[in-house]
Amino acid sequence: MSRLQCLQAVRDAGLLVFDLKPNSFVWDTAAHRVLMVDFNSCTEGPQGRCLATTRPWSAPEVLQTPWTGDVRSDVYSLGRVFMQMAVRWFARKLRVVFRVSDHSGVC
Repeated sequence: MSRLQCLQAVRDAGLLVFDLKPNSFVWDTAAHRVLMVDFNSCTEGPQGRCLATTRPWSAPEVLQTPWTGDVRSDVYSLGRVFMQMAVRWFARKLRVVFRVSDHSGVC
């Protein structure tokens, strides 16, 4: 199950998460799948009022008063998670490239 499938399963259950972040997902090594955890801020229904959130991954409308949002808020947060994953992956690739070029004497 992917992160997108996790979010879809939550949506199919009629829930909004409002607090998606990288730590909301864990890898189940036994089943070889992604699991979603941390449902403390979930609300039920197509729209809801956010109880708590983590700012760096929150949609702009969730940070406004009153904290409200809909499924688009969760999709935005998941996009921020994917962006962080991509940046970290790219940064690791760059470190490998620069380590190799450091030995060549070229800046």
